[in-house]
Amino acid sequence: RRSSDLLFPMMIETAKRLKAWRGDLTFEVPAASAKLAAQIRGLMTEAGAADLITVNTGQSHSLMQRACCAVIASGTATLEAAYFGLPYCLVYRVAPLTYVLGRLLVKIKYIGIVNILAGEGVVEEFIQHAAEPEAVSASLKAFLSSPEKRSALQARLAETTSKLGEPGAHERAAQAVAAWLTGDGKS
Repeated sequence: RRSSDLLFPMMIETAKRLKAWRGDLTFEVPAASAKLAAQIRGLMTEAGAADLITVNTGQSHSLMQRACCAVIASGTATLEAAYFGLPYCLVYRVAPLTYVLGRLLVKIKYIGIVNILAGEGVVEEFIQHAAEPEAVSASLKAFLSSPEKRSALQARLAETTSKLGEPGAHERAAQAVAAWLTGDGKS
């Protein structure tokens, strides 16, 4: 099963809990393609939440810049959210056998890119059975209730992403490779 099949129903239930807690909240999800957007809408209809979450195709970066906080599945989107200073919690679920085999083969303390870069738990991680609506909604309620908590995480995200280098690092790397290839480099 795809990760979205395992995670999105939990995210819908989390949104339902948050909406019951605070009726003025709105929810959006970016879909990478029109096909995925249709699948997400189908899951929402099945969950009785067809009008709860707005589904947009693409636009993930725009959403990350507008949102107050987020739930993000593990992957490069977590690093993008950190770059934009978006407070979030990370969720991750795979088939149980895949998880057990993965834990046997890979020994890491964190699975989130930001936490791995920082070497500590900057972002809350909800893994496997811990990725459930009650815990995830509690994490988001804390962000929604406390501007101080959001600001503190935004500062930690900025500190962590700064370890990736100053803006233009990709261009400097490309120039260094080009210089090496042409023999102009001094290595």
